[in-house]
Amino acid sequence: ASATEEADSLRIIVKSHEAALGELRSDLHTLDKQKGDVEASLAAAKLSSEKDIEQVMQDKIYLSNKVDVMHGNMSELESEKESLEMKLSESEERTRALSNEVTAFQNQAESNGERILELESQLASATEEA
Repeated sequence: ASATEEADSLRIIVKSHEAALGELRSDLHTLDKQKGDVEASLAAAKLSSEKDIEQVMQDKIYLSNKVDVMHGNMSELESEKESLEMKLSESEERTRALSNEVTAFQNQAESNGERILELESQLASATEEA
């Protein structure tokens, strides 16, 4: 009886271990599935990050080109500004010269007017005497 009891006891232990082993296999299967899901999620996140990095690099190139164009435009505008400033300065000089000529013509006209009055007065005097 003692050997039978021992055998029954061992059978109970084996069944208990088999049940525990079944649970461990089920847990291992669940963990394998979760591992696959996590790996797929990480791969998708990596791909998305790589696409984001590529987009950032393209944006950087685009913005760098845009900045270069803007520097070119600024340089062109600076040259145009300098050219306009020179033209303005030349116009101001011509305006001063013309203003001086106008003043000289006005002075000459006044002088001519005074001379005409003088000559008219002499002519009137000469006519009266004659």
